[in-house]
Amino acid sequence: MYEPYFETGRWIISHRTKLDLSNSGLSGRIDLKKYFENATMMDEDYLKEEVASLNNTDRKNIVITHGATEALFMTITFLRLNDHYTYHVRLPEYEPIFKLPELLDLDNVGDMVARGEVNKKYRKFESNGKKMYVVDGNYGSKMDGRFDLLLYSNINNPTGWFLEEMDNFRTTLVDETFLQFYMDLDNVKYKNDAYRINTYTKFYGGDEVRVGWIIAPTPENANKINSMKGIFTEQVSRYNISVAYRMLRDNDSIREFARYEMQKNLSYLRKNMGRLRFYGGREPVLSTVTFVDYSSYSDMDSVSMAEYLHSKGISIVPGKLFGVDGPYLRVCYTRENFQEVFDAFIHALEDLT
Repeated sequence: MYEPYFETGRWIISHRTKLDLSNSGLSGRIDLKKYFENATMMDEDYLKEEVASLNNTDRKNIVITHGATEALFMTITFLRLNDHYTYHVRLPEYEPIFKLPELLDLDNVGDMVARGEVNKKYRKFESNGKKMYVVDGNYGSKMDGRFDLLLYSNINNPTGWFLEEMDNFRTTLVDETFLQFYMDLDNVKYKNDAYRINTYTKFYGGDEVRVGWIIAPTPENANKINSMKGIFTEQVSRYNISVAYRMLRDNDSIREFARYEMQKNLSYLRKNMGRLRFYGGREPVLSTVTFVDYSSYSDMDSVSMAEYLHSKGISIVPGKLFGVDGPYLRVCYTRENFQEVFDAFIHALEDLT
């Protein structure tokens, strides 16, 4: 069982430096003052209309949240209470995505998926306060061989890959926090029942806005998830709703800036990698993150390497915090001085050889 601690966040806070390769969002790059100035109280229905337009969906399918982490927790909890017993996460992955399902008592079927098996092992349920395991050929609630829940971030954090949906799952839960760097959200399509979550912290640089959303596949399910407020969380401040609304009204200009700046930094990274390689030999698409293999420079584990780089004044997150062992680091290219920081990173690696 995973421990319920956000190690990535604790690492970033405790390893802050001026040479920053750890910040995956555009905080400080987007001027938030004009959105907070003269903000008023606003009903969330106005924001739902903007989210619906941006994502080509019905506003009745939308739940407004305090961000992606709350959205993830509320959605997994709802699905667990509605006959979702099994899940799969493809590693490496963002820490809350691979930790929360197990912490909320879903069964990890990754080994079965890797072996190409279908959903036929066992089903877990509770009877008289006890967990029961019944071998009945129906691992989950559907008799069609599919598992219950596939979770992933898209664009994937940390690899920067665009990931494809898998067919052998009833339900898909996708964190689309980085997706708008790569493509417009109204072009997104899913084959399974899909729950799409998003936030203002990365693409919009809006850490202080504290707003996100869930797009459920049906208005009925959106209403049920929204009804969990008051039990697990509270309504989002109407003042923050107003700020979030104003930012979405300015989405085109934010998108133009974000894509231009990140493309510039990603191009520099690709041209100046030295002996670094991309994880799995696969190129990232545009987002703010890449996952690099430093084994040509050192055989240190990722935590030791990240500590070494911290001693050189460079903040970076070790690959171990994304659920994989090996010589991997997440490189974020969000900062205005990224070229300077990345050069210092390469020089620090070269000092080891």
